[in-house]
Amino acid sequence: AQPQPAGALKARRPATRNGGLLPAFTTLVDLHLRHQMMAAEIGAPLTDLVDPEQSNRSQQNLLREALQTVRRAQGTVRDYFKG
Repeated sequence: AQPQPAGALKARRPATRNGGLLPAFTTLVDLHLRHQMMAAEIGAPLTDLVDPEQSNRSQQNLLREALQTVRRAQGTVRDYFKG
């Protein structure tokens, strides 16, 4: 397969309602930090695991949308490198 131009992957960036990977990353970091702050407040061990059941419905929806955005981006990258 022929190498693609440098801007080809950027042009294939998944279009999302929220604008792409940066808002998804921001959401994931925010939820992670909230989870760790809550654990610290009650003296629980700090982990990187976030239980969606401990989040409110709005946070669950944001998490779902962020993970869908990441999944689409992964598919775009996978397709790009498959040729």
